[in-house]
Amino acid sequence: MYWFERILALPVLASLLDTLQEQQSPAPPIATILANLGVERDQDALALALAIALNDALRLAVELGVLVEHGRWVHASLLISRQLGAIEEEVRARLVLAFLALELHHPRAEAVASVQEALRCASALGDPGWIGACLSNLGAFAHANGEPVAAEIYWSDALDWHRRNGGPHGIARQLTNLAQLAMEQGEFRRANALAHESLAVLRATRDPSMIAELLVVFATSLAEMGDALKGARLLGAAVAASEAVGESLSDEDAGRIVAARRHLRAALGEAQWADAFAEGTRLSLEEALAILPSEGD
Repeated sequence: MYWFERILALPVLASLLDTLQEQQSPAPPIATILANLGVERDQDALALALAIALNDALRLAVELGVLVEHGRWVHASLLISRQLGAIEEEVRARLVLAFLALELHHPRAEAVASVQEALRCASALGDPGWIGACLSNLGAFAHANGEPVAAEIYWSDALDWHRRNGGPHGIARQLTNLAQLAMEQGEFRRANALAHESLAVLRATRDPSMIAELLVVFATSLAEMGDALKGARLLGAAVAASEAVGESLSDEDAGRIVAARRHLRAALGEAQWADAFAEGTRLSLEEALAILPSEGD
């Protein structure tokens, strides 16, 4: 089936699973469901493909604004994954459930519990990347809950696991998280060093969104270390890069930019701040990175 045809079929399949689950407790094995639909062979392979498709539908569900419906899809995927013993897909499904809990404004404890279950499954799987992803999410929850010490522990552990896996994006994400946390705690030299370390990894992946996050860290730390003019230029470049990517800023990222603007405007005065910031918005990412001082400066 083409992708859009598979997507159109998903609500029907999920609804069928819901119906069967309501009629029989516990739910019948997915192989039985497929057999009842006339599938005579490769039932486990088809079931796994269905679980993957249900998880992969998240992006489309978000774009269409049907998150409540997608919750049913993910629960169906979770059911299939558990029956098949497909631990990786169970991890994915549980992380998606955590995301949905936040998007639908359920209690944060519900999202945390989903990630903790995902971490348990990832640990059983022994996959460093998934373990790191779960720990990263728990760090984000701790940070949002005003627990910086716990957040740093989770993100540091996640960094260790991602380094075992070797995935550059995961490594850079944790370094960026730790840099932002150090900046919030007033440890500007440490924030600057962590941001440089993250940037060294990101140069290979060219992730403009995360580079923009790092430019905010550099802008704030440089201002605190005596170069507010360069900080204002970098902040302008960071804002321009975020807008170019087309992603809406999270509340935390928007808050960091507002705080940096306020600090830089106070340090430079309105006219100098406005000129330097406007100059920064005209810089490309490469140009902005070129004006960064080296880590030891």
